[in-house]
Amino acid sequence: MLSVNVDNDFDVVAWDVLLIINYINSGSPYGVSPDTPPNGPFYDTSGDNYISADDVLKVINYINAGGSEQEGESIGNAAPSSLAASSVLSSPPAITTSDDALFLLLAADAAQQPKRRQS
Repeated sequence: MLSVNVDNDFDVVAWDVLLIINYINSGSPYGVSPDTPPNGPFYDTSGDNYISADDVLKVINYINAGGSEQEGESIGNAAPSSLAASSVLSSPPAITTSDDALFLLLAADAAQQPKRRQS
């Protein structure tokens, strides 16, 4: 099983991202006990026993990479969303919250979108 396959349905799609975002927004506990039963959904995609924005980013990066887990991506070729993710993940935890990381990711994505023409 892939760690990014949140609902264990053999497909890693936007639904997997949405499951984690909804879990975080629901106010559910962020910590995952190591003795948690191995039944889904599997929100902790990073395996750090904590459900946060980095779990969302891991699934998004997997989808954006075309479905292959890539480790050690160089910043020189990184997309803006990857750069945003790396800056959020390298920030001190006391300063950056899950909401901050999500907003930074959304801002990077919005910046990539083509401008709409008004009629």
